[in-house]
Amino acid sequence: MKAQPLSERVRFLWTDLQKAMAEPLTLESATMLMGINVELGRMHQETDRYIRANRGEIAKLQQMAVIDETALWAEIEELNWADGFNYKAISKRLAKDPDKRKRLRDFAARAVSILAAAGAEVDFGSDDTRSDILYHIVGLGREEFMKTLLIPEKALPARNRAKYGSREGYQESFAYCFQA
Repeated sequence: MKAQPLSERVRFLWTDLQKAMAEPLTLESATMLMGINVELGRMHQETDRYIRANRGEIAKLQQMAVIDETALWAEIEELNWADGFNYKAISKRLAKDPDKRKRLRDFAARAVSILAAAGAEVDFGSDDTRSDILYHIVGLGREEFMKTLLIPEKALPARNRAKYGSREGYQESFAYCFQA
């Protein structure tokens, strides 16, 4: 019998765990919980063995991710968003290289998600303003992104209050650069 992929096993365990916890504790549900605990222990051991066996390859992949991120930030900065916030001109340039446009769009979206999570408590007044500001920050580059990420509770409201169209505020949405 072929072993289930880990993701399926986790899904089944999660479903069983939800069932067991939704009802009053009985001998049956306690037995189910103990079985789940044993299976999670096995999964942990399998995962640990795999990580140890592939430590070198994992380290290489992590290094490649850092290199990729550095290269992607460099590409974002080469778009010169801060030089006039001209999303139409940038979009036109990116239209010549659809792969680059997709790669940068996906990277910018991930960076915006990170900022959004960091500034989840900040009130922007609207989701549209929130999106525009977060994309604007990503368009300004890695340094601005990192500064904002360190103190989102101060940096994000300051952008929201600053003059629209200024570097300190925001302009349109850097996301428009990735439209086809």
